[in-house]
Amino acid sequence: MNKHSQMALLTLVSIIFVTLGSCSDDSDSGSSGYAPRNISGKTLVLKKSSGSVYLSTDHLNESGVLINNVTVNYSKYAPSYTYTKTGDDEADYYLQATKETYIPYYGTTTYAKFVFNVNLHFITEVSGTYTGVQTNGYGDDSRIQGNFILN
Repeated sequence: MNKHSQMALLTLVSIIFVTLGSCSDDSDSGSSGYAPRNISGKTLVLKKSSGSVYLSTDHLNESGVLINNVTVNYSKYAPSYTYTKTGDDEADYYLQATKETYIPYYGTTTYAKFVFNVNLHFITEVSGTYTGVQTNGYGDDSRIQGNFILN
């Protein structure tokens, strides 16, 4: 290999290393801002303006979720969610689940689907504010807002 070929090869290898070194990783917090790229392995708690818990969810993977503050029959109606980072400090969160309620008087169980569709505005890496719509088991929509915690 002549000197010109060695120099060209060294330049090519240097470019490859610089390019690979500058690629961003898939870290949790993303390239900038507070909103993470995903929330797998984290708990999201939406609080009402009064401070009481509106929703508490554990995110197992890209769509698997456990609902902590509502009884859900996971084998019959598995809940699901989507989380999409829409900006440095913004993300959209959509949760669909079916609440199970036993009515002792009739000895029956009823099921009611509910939906949360909210925008999360991160103020820190683990907290912020949210606004959105919650659809109850009757299909009625309510505007909701408050604070959230993500651990």
